This record gives sequence, C-alpha cells and structure tokens, in this order.
Amino acid sequence: MKAPARVIKILFRYAMSFDGINDYVVVPNSDNLLNGLKSASILVWVRTLALSPYHRFIAGWRNDVNSDFYILHYHRADYLEMRARTASGLRDLTPSFAGYYDKWTHIAFVRDGTVLKAYFNGALVASRGDMYDEPWGPSSNFSLGVRVVRLDSYYDGLIAQACAYSRALSAEEVALNYANPDNPVKNGLVLWLQADPQNIKDIDGDGVLEWIDLSGFGNHGKMYGATLVEVIKSPVRILSPVRVVGA
Repeated sequence: MKAPARVIKILFRYAMSFDGINDYVVVPNSDNLLNGLKSASILVWVRTLALSPYHRFIAGWRNDVNSDFYILHYHRADYLEMRARTASGLRDLTPSFAGYYDKWTHIAFVRDGTVLKAYFNGALVASRGDMYDEPWGPSSNFSLGVRVVRLDSYYDGLIAQACAYSRALSAEEVALNYANPDNPVKNGLVLWLQADPQNIKDIDGDGVLEWIDLSGFGNHGKMYGATLVEVIKSPVRILSPVRVVGA
C-alpha cells in the first residue's frame, strides 16, 4: 500500500524527492569538480524524512569503492557523519545535531588543506586540523542520495540545492549561502543544482532527465528515480518529467 502523503513545511517551492529505495542523482563526468584539490566546499539543503541508517545526502567516489568524501545521516535523526579521504587516509567529523529530522537543514562541509570543518544552518559546529596534506583523487561518481558505486545507502527525503566549490569557503561565506539559497556565492562555484522545473531537462537526448548545473561548468546530474516535486502544499505533487502544476 502506498504511504500517505507527508505534510512538509515550506522553505523552498521545489525540491528533488528521493524515496529511500532506488532514487539517486549522479554527475557522471565530474572530474573537474574536486580532483587534485586540497581545499574545497560542499553545501546541501536537505529535509530528511526517514530514520533508517546510512542514508547519504551527497558523496564523491573514485572509480573503485573508496570514497573521497561523503555526508550522511547515521542511525538516528540527530547524528550526521561527514568524512573525507585523502591519498593517505580517512578523516571524519561526527557532530550531533538537535532539531534536524523533518526540517529543512543547511549542511556545509569545508576542507581547507589539513583542516576539516562542518557547518549546520550557517554556524560552525565541528572542526579538526589533522587532515593529511594530500589532494583528493578524481570524483568521477559525484552523487546525491546514494553510494553510487554499490547502489546502496539510499536517501529518503528532499534535496532542494547542492553546491560545490573548488576552494574553502569562509565562515562568512557559508553564512551568506545559508541566508541566500537563491543567490549562492559565485567565486569558485563549480556545481550549483537548484530544484526548479526549468532546471530539469533531457539535454543530451538519451531519455534520462538531467538536473542542470547552473555554475556554468556543465556538471549536470543524471536523475535515476529521483523526481522533482512542488512542496508548495500537501500532498506533494510530482513534476518529473517536467510538468508545472498550477498552485
């Protein structure tokens, strides 16, 4: 039996919906995102709708099973794990957040050389300074909502925006992005996925819809099961393939 529609408090008009079973988005040719960098930033607006373990918001994977970085919620609603791998080892942050489940949440993950920082709703919540001084490898499987190399750890919830930067954002810039989701900082922006009907197209004609990258770098996300929904009122209405439903 189909689960009842869930009432969602509005912050964004549109979001990408992931069902926790088989939905994900992947940027298939994203070597130009973070490959070779020692400093970078990843930011995402999410609303988690299930408490199952190991649901990944966003991840970057090499061609083997090793991760370069990922952000996930782990076992319970107030616990997030952010992890980054260098050529020399794995480093992680595991801050505990209150008031996270079923609420729009802005999460930022910033690596600045040997320093790794986590921000929650614009505020710094965790930091460590023992990252190895090695660059990340190719992130050729940059993904939203799944560990794409194994097709597991599916996310159940909404993602309204994902951004990646080829540099470390300052605390002030993270706060600016949190306060202005429709107008993120542009300096160093290499991925900007914003949920909106005009940003969902089959641009290469292969029959798979793409979440268009607004950064200008062409890092478009292929949509596999994930659907654009309008969260202006309940029940949530599916808009993918692109079909604007009147309010």
